[in-house]
Amino acid sequence: MQLVINFDRQLDEETYYLVDGLARTRRMKRDVTILSTIVPGKDVGIDGEFYYNPLDFSDSGQSIDPSIVDYNTPPSCQPDLWLHWKPTRDRKQMIWADSEQTVNILEWLVYLIQKVFGPKGYFLSGDVQVSDSLRIRIENSELLLNERAIDAMEILMNIMMSNMRVDLNTSIVPGRILKMEMSPDQKWAIEVEDTSSELITVLSSVENEITLVQLYSDVLFGYSGRLELDTKAIEIHWSDDAMRSGVVFDGILVTVYDLANQRMIKSTMSGGKLTPVPANYFEEGIIGNSGQIISI
Repeated sequence: MQLVINFDRQLDEETYYLVDGLARTRRMKRDVTILSTIVPGKDVGIDGEFYYNPLDFSDSGQSIDPSIVDYNTPPSCQPDLWLHWKPTRDRKQMIWADSEQTVNILEWLVYLIQKVFGPKGYFLSGDVQVSDSLRIRIENSELLLNERAIDAMEILMNIMMSNMRVDLNTSIVPGRILKMEMSPDQKWAIEVEDTSSELITVLSSVENEITLVQLYSDVLFGYSGRLELDTKAIEIHWSDDAMRSGVVFDGILVTVYDLANQRMIKSTMSGGKLTPVPANYFEEGIIGNSGQIISI
């Protein structure tokens, strides 16, 4: 059975060729700085998510060029190396073109709605019986999975976390993001990362609802050897007004970001242990010259 989704109107040429191009080429993580020299002035998105080369369609976009960061990893916000949703030539529908498997069929649909069709004002509808146990229904771009509403933003965040190989329930693995929490208003994010020699905190802004743009990072402490720390011991809290964030290790407040006052304060090491940051910095803000200045 053919899996078909309808558009509320015929796609414009630009949108049609974009989705068609993405579906005809391998999705690979790319260096956007290098891409800017290959296709000057083009919006290639995050990690080259919107990039495709029509001259490479014959090789399914797999030719090697200097912009490729990782041949086997898709851009951080795309769920797979291959997109199988393809627009029909009349530009009125979209079909799932892989008859053998439906892996990431929902994730790709969410991505396309949120990142491509939605921003251009298109609405999708359809009723797709993927398998005996999986039904996807769309009404005005609102998705229902087996008649239950889904959280599109949660799915998009899961895609990013999966591509970053994050497992929040395991011990720290060098080079991984250990914990990430977005602010209540979904405009900011704090991450705790392990670089194999340092534990750092990162402040990012959230653009287009799912794209993290790093604004500031700071080393909490350095170490040698293997760091053993259960990620369950790491907590990230936000104030109700989304202007302050606190990072907690084992119940100890170790970092506070104050966005309103554009300052950050962190623990110092004493006898091999982190000294707590006074709780009032999180509760009331960082006033005066305390901490470090952050420009956001």
